[in-house]
Amino acid sequence: MSTVNTNELGCILVAKDMLSKTNNEAYYEVQQTEYPQKWDKPVVTYSMVRGTEDLPGDSMERIAMNLAMTTWDLEIPLILEVVKKSENPDITLEFADNNSDPFFKERPSVLAYAYYPKTSKQGVIRFSDEHIWSLDGSPIPAPYDPSGKTTFKTYNLLHTLIHEIGHSLGLTHSEGAGLEKTVMYPFYNEQLDLTDYDIDRIVAKYGSRQWQHPAHYSRMKNWIKYRIRRFGSISGASQEAEKLRDELQFAKSEMGKKDAIIMEQLKVIMDLAKRVKQ
Repeated sequence: MSTVNTNELGCILVAKDMLSKTNNEAYYEVQQTEYPQKWDKPVVTYSMVRGTEDLPGDSMERIAMNLAMTTWDLEIPLILEVVKKSENPDITLEFADNNSDPFFKERPSVLAYAYYPKTSKQGVIRFSDEHIWSLDGSPIPAPYDPSGKTTFKTYNLLHTLIHEIGHSLGLTHSEGAGLEKTVMYPFYNEQLDLTDYDIDRIVAKYGSRQWQHPAHYSRMKNWIKYRIRRFGSISGASQEAEKLRDELQFAKSEMGKKDAIIMEQLKVIMDLAKRVKQ
């Protein structure tokens, strides 16, 4: 059974529709507060420990984690590298139900939580499997209603992962009016792209990644944006995976170590996608 240290907890992402209007409005603050700590090692490793019961196997969760990590990795010099769960990863993803994590039982509106760097449980990311997770956040038909009119709400796996990883890297929630579209907004909003505000905050903490060729950055940003939006249809035609893998080979021989590692991360995504389709 898991014990949550709320004093060290970096994030509690809440399903906004499960809160009162008063609670939502009371959150805003005038000035952004930042957590002072960060990872102080050049390479931070990650792995998925346990997937959700809502998706078959664990390939989709691993693809989502790679995509979410790469979203942040493109902006900063910190290397985020996938490893096997047996290799003592720095950041881990695990889905848990009310029985294995009483924190979720006591707080039914909580979708997920994560710990900040330099805490006793740094790198731990937990998702509540009491909620229904999907690839695109679309409602699904209730199995007991043959008419299809009754649906269940689902939550976007990839959006929640991008948000939680932000906390694992040391970012607090976005604070202040006008920031409802940021990835780090405290309530579930399905945002999939880092806003300028999100990028400015992570760059202020870790510095800006220096690309050997500026064109690579824009191409990779466009690629990851496209790939994220195709995530929900990843079980489509297999030739898409082949096409995307070919796109990842651009200028690889000219890339430095950091660029090459990101390329390998994206190759892992495509390998997983191909395996899902077989």
